[in-house]
Amino acid sequence: MKYLIFILFSVNLIASEAMSNGNGVGNGGDAVVCNDKTVLLDLLEADIALVKEVDPYTIAAMKFALLKESASTMHKQYQKVLSNIKKRTVFIKGANFRDIKDSFEISLPKGCEIKQIAIQQDDEFGKRKIHISLDLWHKMNQYSQAGLLVHEIIYEHFSFLGEINSLKVRALTKFLFSKKIQLMDSKKIKKELKKYNLALY
Repeated sequence: MKYLIFILFSVNLIASEAMSNGNGVGNGGDAVVCNDKTVLLDLLEADIALVKEVDPYTIAAMKFALLKESASTMHKQYQKVLSNIKKRTVFIKGANFRDIKDSFEISLPKGCEIKQIAIQQDDEFGKRKIHISLDLWHKMNQYSQAGLLVHEIIYEHFSFLGEINSLKVRALTKFLFSKKIQLMDSKKIKKELKKYNLALY
């Protein structure tokens, strides 16, 4: 049954079929804008493990690689979706996206505000597209850009499993980018992942 669930997830994402997951709030990503600094909400308070790489797609792949030993099938599928994500991404200059109220953040730093940076929506042909604000994308560093890619891929998976907000998605994205995970072996990572009620195999 576990394999069937992930096969269905893979078909829906990689083939970009329309998903009917009962998620009434939609899919999206948020950025926190503070004057001249823009950060992905997921990473706002994260103790990020820094890398020399500057390409966000490569950084995202590196973060998913951390799941290889603890959740091999999930790692494989996330990497496969990532390899096709450019074809599904639409960058929009001057975008002013509607706010998708699924983040439920408790507070923000003084003088900062939440901006919707990404929205997932099916096009007229039923293909799922990820619409990203080009202006906000360029204002973020490579870690927040990579975090957004990771967030969008995990959100598709979690929403397919019935999640109706982004709380767990943000927590898992933050975990993958943290220094904490760098110090864990595969058993400890697997134990951490079980907190998200995922089928790990």
